Amino acid sequence: MRALLQATGPGRVVAWQPCPLLSGCVDHYWLGIDSEPGSTTLLPDGRVDVVLELTGAATTVRVYGAVTARAEVPLQAGATYVGVQFRPGRSRHFLASSAVELTDRCVAGADALACSLERVHDQASPDRAIAALEQALAAHLHRNPPQPSRVDHVVATLEAGCGPWRIGDVARALEVSPRQLERQFLRDVGLPPKQFAMIRRFNEAAAHLRARRPAVVAATDAGYADQSDMCRAFQRYIGQTPAAYGRGDVTFLQDEKVWLDGPATCLPTDARSHTAARSSGPKVGTDAVTT
Repeated sequence: MRALLQATGPGRVVAWQPCPLLSGCVDHYWLGIDSEPGSTTLLPDGRVDVVLELTGAATTVRVYGAVTARAEVPLQAGATYVGVQFRPGRSRHFLASSAVELTDRCVAGADALACSLERVHDQASPDRAIAALEQALAAHLHRNPPQPSRVDHVVATLEAGCGPWRIGDVARALEVSPRQLERQFLRDVGLPPKQFAMIRRFNEAAAHLRARRPAVVAATDAGYADQSDMCRAFQRYIGQTPAAYGRGDVTFLQDEKVWLDGPATCLPTDARSHTAARSSGPKVGTDAVTT
């Protein structure tokens, strides 16, 4: 944990993988220290985040639903921010309500989360807050073993980028009606399947542009019909052209993250072993599907 904090400086955001116990639900954690006053800008990514704001005097927990367009999030000067980004659809294991109720919204953690973060509020330092947060998520999973869902299968199919797909074909393979599958996807992910697929494609193109790949390559590899199609998507989601995004005219939170190698688990050894011993039920991320 000390190495993690040393890797973070004022205005810098670092990200790292969760411990194996939570890796089926949590995509990554992120940490930013000594924020500048103003705001940070979010790209739409179809994911739910839990964000802790530590000011020294208090710790505030907020839940940000999936965003469907560029969004501005205010920052408090000098505050430290700790984030948990869930895998698409997997926030359902920790929410008190459906993900769609959070879409394009910010809600107080006490109102949005089913797991207790009481110990998190008591921590004033980033390392203790991160440890308490991970322990709270792990403890909640032990009390409520996660069950796989049809939605996990659909998300995996879309994220694999297997070319054109139709919700009717996927629904037939899962032996459910298209309407029922769409409702379940909207409830758990917060977006309709088609919109999620479009945002995933946009994010893939954005990643190519961040890597300084030519726009024509980014459009083709992301699955757009042509560059004009990609330009329309960028205007729709962030109000910029791909060229402006590639130049970094606006810095987005997702672009600022510096990734650390491997998980920087905060669970103490005894907690990890105790948790593993109690773990039961199907693993999240398996191929099994349920209703």
